Amino acid sequence: MAKRWLTTVLLVMITVGLVSYLFVFSVRVDQVAAQYRLGKLRRIIRPPLELAGETLLERQQVGRGNVPVVERAGWFLKLPWPFDKVRKQDQRVNYVDGPLTQMQLPDENQLIPRVYATWRIIDPDLFESSFMGDPEAARERVKEIIGGRTPEVFGGYTLRDLVNTDPGQLKFDQIEEEVYREVKQAVEGPDYGIEICDLGITWIALPEDATSAVFGRMELERTTESEKLTEEGKALKRQMVARANKEREIMLANAEADARRIRAEGEAEAGKSYEVFARDQEFAIFLRRLESLKLMATNAEESRRPLTFVLSTQTPPFGVLDSGSEAGTGTPGLPDLTVPDAVRIPTTDGGE
Repeated sequence: MAKRWLTTVLLVMITVGLVSYLFVFSVRVDQVAAQYRLGKLRRIIRPPLELAGETLLERQQVGRGNVPVVERAGWFLKLPWPFDKVRKQDQRVNYVDGPLTQMQLPDENQLIPRVYATWRIIDPDLFESSFMGDPEAARERVKEIIGGRTPEVFGGYTLRDLVNTDPGQLKFDQIEEEVYREVKQAVEGPDYGIEICDLGITWIALPEDATSAVFGRMELERTTESEKLTEEGKALKRQMVARANKEREIMLANAEADARRIRAEGEAEAGKSYEVFARDQEFAIFLRRLESLKLMATNAEESRRPLTFVLSTQTPPFGVLDSGSEAGTGTPGLPDLTVPDAVRIPTTDGGE
C-alpha cells in the first residue's frame, strides 16, 4: 500500500513537471523574452530595470504594431511545442570601448580619443533577426558605429575646444553629448533591438610629435594672458591715479574758494570794527595795547616763565621816578620827600 502511494506521488510530480514545462515559462528581472505562436510574434516580456536613462516612451517603442509589451518578471502561460516558442536574452547593460584611431582636426592637429558606450537588448525579436541572437556580434556593431561617428563629430572642432587654459572656451561636454546623440541614432535607428544607455569620452591622447607643440602653445597662451592682465592692471592704476588727482584738484579748488569767502567775510567784519575804532583812535590803541599785554601774560603763564618788563622813565607813569633829580634836592635820582610846612599836622600834646 505504501509503495503504491509513493508511486502515485511520483507520477503526480512528474505530470506536474511536464505540464509546467509544456504550459508555463518564467522570465527573470534581468531577462527579456519574445513569445511566438505558430511562428508569429505574440508578445514581448521586458521587466523594467529602473535605469536612469530608461523612460516609459522607450519601453513603449519596443512594441511594434499590435504586439503588446509586458513589463514584469514572473511566470507566464504558453502552449506546448510546436505551437508556442519562447526566446530569451540577457537585458543587462553591456560595456564596449570604441576603437583607438588617430584623427585629424580642422586645425591640422592630431589626437586619439577613447570613447566608451553601454548598451543592452530591448527587443529579442529584432535582436535575433539582426545578429542571430549573438551578443558578441552586437558588441562589434556598436564598436564599429562608435569608430565611424566619433571622427565625424570631432571634425567640427579644433584642439582649442579640447585643450585650453580658459575653462570657458572648453567644449568637451558639448562634443561628448554630440557623439552620444550620433551613436544612439545610428544604433537605434535601424531596429537592431538594442539601445545605447550611456556614452562618454574617458581620455584624449596626443601624438608624441604634437605634444611638445601643444605644451608650447599653452605656455604662450599663459604668457599672453599674463601680459594682458598686467596691462589691464597698469591701465586700471592709471585710471585710479587720474581720478584721485582730479578729485584732489576739485577739493583744493573748493578749499581755496571757501578760504577766499571766509577771508572776505572776515575783512568785512574787520571793516565794521575799524569804523568803530575810528571814532576814538586813542581808545582803540589803548585797547590794542591791553590785548597785547594780556596775550603776553597768557603765554608766560602757559610756558611757566616769569614775565619781566624793562621800561624807560620816559614811559608813563614811571616818569615820576626821575623828578627828584630834576628838582636838585635830596638824593640824586630820588624825589624830594620833605613835607611842606603848610601840610604839617599838630600832635595831640600841643607840639608840632
